[in-house]
Amino acid sequence: MKLVEGAQAGSKRGETRTRLFSQPRLITRRSDQVIEARDGFGRLLAHYNPKTNEMRDCRGDLLGTGNRLHRILLSLGPILHPGPADH
Repeated sequence: MKLVEGAQAGSKRGETRTRLFSQPRLITRRSDQVIEARDGFGRLLAHYNPKTNEMRDCRGDLLGTGNRLHRILLSLGPILHPGPADH
């Protein structure tokens, strides 16, 4: 697999994929406000839906109620929160 050194398609700031997903992070989807926990490679670990107050794993199985995504990410390493969205 070859790593690309330049900007990726869709990257606003010219970040490479390896830099973009270097640490575990929380991502909020704009369409439905679901919060996703992703690992350092960008793989979905779990997601929390605030409208239904449910947390589900990457397969869609119910893990419980309430937002426990921080606990999942703390087991992997430091958490990066997304900054304010650029419009």
